[in-house]
Parts: sequence; structure tokens; C-alpha cells
Amino acid sequence: MGYRDDFYKVYNIYGYTGDLRARPSVYFLTDTHFGRITQHHADAANIGRMSVCETDMVGHHYFIENQSDRTGREVAVEEFRHPTNGATIHIHTSRNPITVVRDWDKDQLTPRVLALLAASITNFQDLKVCERPGYRG
Repeated sequence: MGYRDDFYKVYNIYGYTGDLRARPSVYFLTDTHFGRITQHHADAANIGRMSVCETDMVGHHYFIENQSDRTGREVAVEEFRHPTNGATIHIHTSRNPITVVRDWDKDQLTPRVLALLAASITNFQDLKVCERPGYRG
């Protein structure tokens, strides 16, 4: 049994970053929680399932969107945003832009694409080493 199998399910897939054919990071989202599975990273301790987090934190709500980084390259940025004053709390900046698949129609989200993304669930069942208690990377 994998870490948070109750959450890391095919129907919670939101999108991915990276090359679809080269072990992309797969993002999961529900109304109440978010997480991602990193399949490839230079730091092996950062491969696996992220700790599942709540989408609301102290009046801020989870957002993920593509933004330009300091070099002008488009990357996915995860943050909590306050709904009225726009204040943000940074969570994570990806190495690549996010491709959102949740709203794709059946012609775009083919069984092949879905299978490539879903493979992350079975191939990476453990919590990332860098998020385990006592990790001192």
C-alpha cells in the first residue's frame, strides 16, 4: 500500500510538468487537497509522492499557474493566495510549465496520455525521502 493511496488516484490528476514521454511530474488536486508525484529529479531524495496538503491555509487558497521566472522562461508556480488582498505564500516553483489536463475533452485526454500520467501512481508509491521525518539532506 502506498502513501496516501486514498488521494493519489487517476481521477484526481490535474496536470503535469515536463515531457509527457519522459517521466513528468504529475499534479493532483481536489477541492480540499493537493499534491504531486515527482518521477525524475537530479536529487533522488526529491523523487516520489509529495506530502498531501490542504488547499486552504490561514485564509489563503491554493493556486497553480504558469508564470515567467527571472529569465523570462515559463514555469509552473504553486502558491497560496488570499482571496481579497491578493497576498501570496510561495509553495513551489517547477522546472517546467504545467499542462492542465483536467478539463481536456476525450479527444485530447486519450487513454495513452492518461496511462502515461497514471503510471506515476503505481511506479512511485512512497513518500519522498526529503519529506520523511528525520531527513537531513
